[in-house]
Amino acid sequence: MKIIIPSGIYKAMLAQVEAAYPEEACGLLSGKGGKVKFHFPVTNTLHSKKRFNMEGKEMIAVFEWMEARSQELTAIYHSHPGGKPELSRTDLADDHYPEVVKIIIAGQPGAWQVSAFHIISSSEILPVEIHQDLATKYI
Repeated sequence: MKIIIPSGIYKAMLAQVEAAYPEEACGLLSGKGGKVKFHFPVTNTLHSKKRFNMEGKEMIAVFEWMEARSQELTAIYHSHPGGKPELSRTDLADDHYPEVVKIIIAGQPGAWQVSAFHIISSSEILPVEIHQDLATKYI
């Protein structure tokens, strides 16, 4: 399994994570068929270094926008400041979208590691390849 992310969106996610450091940053990606087309940073209402909670009104607005444009929720991402690029127990326990790719951006400014996963169950987690699409412009 793989996800294709335009280079501009990939860079925008890293910039958001960098700006939020040392707090966790989070957001949503939409597109179709594993190919990302749009990026939606979402406020972490917890403003925590170890947890995130996406702001509800922002999420609803994003879901309405996606539905109006026939977009699919392609991925959910968040950062692990100072942590590892892997899913935590909390990430697994709080997963409400098992069909959606989860992206973890971990580390510290200037040294981010990005990984992606598909959660089949709490005991079956598959890695997802991330491909940067250099040809598609960030909208």
